[in-house]
Amino acid sequence: MSIEEVKQALLNRERVMLKDPRHGDLEYNRISAVVYRPHPSGDGVYVQVELEDACGRSVTVCNPKDVELIKEKAV
Repeated sequence: MSIEEVKQALLNRERVMLKDPRHGDLEYNRISAVVYRPHPSGDGVYVQVELEDACGRSVTVCNPKDVELIKEKAV
């Protein structure tokens, strides 16, 4: 997801999916936070997102590029 897509998903509390090559596609309730961290090289920052699990008791921290919106199925 782009940073703009992340912001919209955060504000709209949309369900998201983490595309993880090791564990497959994992669904999450929402993006609970956007985190800006200083780059280890000292050159700027990088962005990570926190994904809230189904129970709302834990989060997964990941690269926003590995996250997609869950498209709701039409009824």
